[in-house]
Amino acid sequence: MDEKLWLRNQTWADVKPTGRPFDADAAYDIVAAIPIPIVEQEAAYSRGYPYEEAVTRALVDRFGIWVVGWHHSTHFGGPVEAWCCSSDSVTTVDETPDRVVDSLEEWREWLDELDEKFARLSPAPGASAEDREWAWERAVARLVTLVLDRTSCEAAWYGHCELVLRWYLESNDVEAGRAAEWVGEAIGGRFKSWVEPRLPVIDDVAERIAAHADR
Repeated sequence: MDEKLWLRNQTWADVKPTGRPFDADAAYDIVAAIPIPIVEQEAAYSRGYPYEEAVTRALVDRFGIWVVGWHHSTHFGGPVEAWCCSSDSVTTVDETPDRVVDSLEEWREWLDELDEKFARLSPAPGASAEDREWAWERAVARLVTLVLDRTSCEAAWYGHCELVLRWYLESNDVEAGRAAEWVGEAIGGRFKSWVEPRLPVIDDVAERIAAHADR
């Protein structure tokens, strides 16, 4: 898939749902018009990728770049349960469009939830460095727990966790590259697939990120 459509390349400004309306019926009409690939069974694992890209491009054209996470499945560390993988989820002309729209609705609900959490967990405008540090530390710990629950701690869940933490910092006016650097350094490879990090590790990550609050 085109790198411009990769979820990890999107900033919070790209995906923030505020001011970006979404109509599930319109989404269904768009998806239903895209042909379902028919191939031999042995090629099932690859058949869905061109379809997923075609769907993503069509939805981006209509609703904006925020839609690109619609197929980020919990099976691969994402927050979407309705979509499994291309080999299982791309099926018939009747089933597949419904599954895509269900997945897109899940993704949008997740973005709405993050938007609400970011606002509630961010320091007040003009807050002191000490208050900012406390707010960031609290926010990071809660967001890690939130992502763990949403992704069921599946394979590569930590990738989405890093993205959510970066988005939180971006929502607090930290430049994307710097936010990614701070998050990466704080986690330091300690988050693993299928392993829920111990509370002291989460607390340490939160403290390390919060230490940048006065910069």
